[in-house]
Amino acid sequence: MPNDRRSTAYHEAAHAVASFYLDVPGSLVSVTIDPPDNGVDLTHCQGSFDPKDAASRPLVQDLMIQRMAGRQAEERATGRSCRDGAADDYLRAKMEAVDAGIYVEGGAASAFWREQEELARRFVDKHWHEIVAVAEALIKHSRLWREDVHRAISTAGRE
Repeated sequence: MPNDRRSTAYHEAAHAVASFYLDVPGSLVSVTIDPPDNGVDLTHCQGSFDPKDAASRPLVQDLMIQRMAGRQAEERATGRSCRDGAADDYLRAKMEAVDAGIYVEGGAASAFWREQEELARRFVDKHWHEIVAVAEALIKHSRLWREDVHRAISTAGRE
């Protein structure tokens, strides 16, 4: 199996598991490791998020963890840095943080990102067995629907 497929499976599995556990807007519809033909995200959630309506920093932070968990899981699974592969996730997280008024500029920005990355890393560490279960199911089936993700999460660590 090509490394790209495995890397993508762990990356997308982390997004899906985060969507399951965190208070992020929209519900998970599907997750795939096949490249989309139409520009749709590999992890597809139905619903939308308007950061201007976000009343709480925790809601935005949960969304940022969901965005950043993919890179953390991919790096843990492969043992190599994957900063380029998660650039879109980070750009979206930054735009949402700016819109919600929690992003800081200047020297404090690097501390802000380190904090967000640490929160995402902790999430991945805590839910690693579930991420592995979803990633392995993705490698086997290429696409999972919400029910498949929930089934993989609920049976994680029981095999």
